[in-house]
Amino acid sequence: MKTILLCFAFFFAFHVNAQTTRLLPIIRETAGSGFQFISPETQLPLNPTLWDEAEPFVNGFSKVLKDGKFTFVNSNGQTIRIPQYQSARNFNNGLAAVKVQDAWGFIDQTGRLLVPCQHEIVYDFTSDVTAVYGQYQWCIIDVNGNIVSRPDIDVCHGFKNGIAYVEKAGRSGQMTTDGQLQLTNTVNSNSQTYRSISNTSAANVCPNNIDFENGNFNNWRCYTGRVDSVGNLNVITVTPSAPVANRHSIISRTTPSALDPMGLFPINPPDGSNFAVRLGNSNVGAQSERIQYSIRVPLNDSNFSVRYDYAVVFEDPGHTNWTQPRFIARVFDSITNAYVDCASFEYISTSSLPGFQHSTVDTSVIFKTWSTVFISLRGYAGKTMYLEFTTADCVRRGHWGYAYVDVQNNCGESVQMQYDCNFPNIATLDAPPGFQTYNWWNQQFSQNLGSSVGPVNALGKRILGRRVWVGKVVHNAHHPGGAGAAASAGNGDLGCIAP
Repeated sequence: MKTILLCFAFFFAFHVNAQTTRLLPIIRETAGSGFQFISPETQLPLNPTLWDEAEPFVNGFSKVLKDGKFTFVNSNGQTIRIPQYQSARNFNNGLAAVKVQDAWGFIDQTGRLLVPCQHEIVYDFTSDVTAVYGQYQWCIIDVNGNIVSRPDIDVCHGFKNGIAYVEKAGRSGQMTTDGQLQLTNTVNSNSQTYRSISNTSAANVCPNNIDFENGNFNNWRCYTGRVDSVGNLNVITVTPSAPVANRHSIISRTTPSALDPMGLFPINPPDGSNFAVRLGNSNVGAQSERIQYSIRVPLNDSNFSVRYDYAVVFEDPGHTNWTQPRFIARVFDSITNAYVDCASFEYISTSSLPGFQHSTVDTSVIFKTWSTVFISLRGYAGKTMYLEFTTADCVRRGHWGYAYVDVQNNCGESVQMQYDCNFPNIATLDAPPGFQTYNWWNQQFSQNLGSSVGPVNALGKRILGRRVWVGKVVHNAHHPGGAGAAASAGNGDLGCIAP
């Protein structure tokens, strides 16, 4: 009996050791055909299937793409389920998050659906529970989808070593896997409220619906297309179209605000307006989208400007730059038939992008929360300009990118001035946001009054009817690196300034 047990133990140890040292299939790309799984022993294909995209093995599985749908290939080179998922994340603790019809669930290593696809946001299982979100409610669920707890929180950043970082009503803290909360410090808000008291003449009124406040795309031109490559160049080709659902999307303000499913930031427009636009989506397929607005700059307005907010969310597959997802914002001059350099920039998905963060939901995703750009078009009076926003997926068809955009409804704003009625010689000045640096000067340029967006107090100056400041700014307009176009502003005009 002892001999039999000893032999069995030896066989079991050998079998386990053989499994752990087994070589994984080789993923081989054939130009113009696709990806195939090759036996490391025979160097022959394990099966005839060709995949549009195949990612490196993680925890024993390779995520693969076929005709716009994802599934997984195991260590034998076999699929665990036919391609059917809109999106998927790598296996973690034996479970993988998958998305069907814009809702997330979980499958096991055989492809069996354990947690139904019904959640807007899900975190990977790092233990026997995880956090999910849907219908403005965070929940903690187990591996079978059963609800363990419904914590009263606004944002959850996922469990790590049994603790999740959470936010609630302006406070931050920690949460245990059973939903117990310990809120500690106050969350700092970067949002600012601006109030303009500039003249309300017709010259300052923006063109109709440039701010999407009609709740539609009236006066905007919509385009759809695709992104491809010519050599090492990224080429975006679009054609005019009607607004396409889930590619040109009007986002309505809600209370509380909906959260971006990857960045977890509020998608309500930060300026308090009722509508914004989401351009693009989280679907794959080398799609591209564009919206464009024609602006006739008034002849009698030397201070015409455009200010917009934007936020960006990308997958970062780590490919070469010319194949990566991107977001482009530009202003086009119809007379010169060229884009205005200082008013145009392009964000390309890379892990080193300034101002971007990695998603806690999916670390392969990077995002930038709402940011502001201010563009002065005072040098283009009487001209027709085009404001244009473009999103594009990965050239290799397996990764996506999208953006939120909201144009503000004051086209003559350059500075906000607030007068103290009790002290009529004192005014507080606030510059428009959207610049890298600010410098405030007195009338004689002999004293620097400050270097922040505001507030700056102008003391002892009777400034009613005249401005006492001049701004010199650097506009963060170009990708990469955050270096922008330098612009000197005179007579109180701040911005990316036309010649």
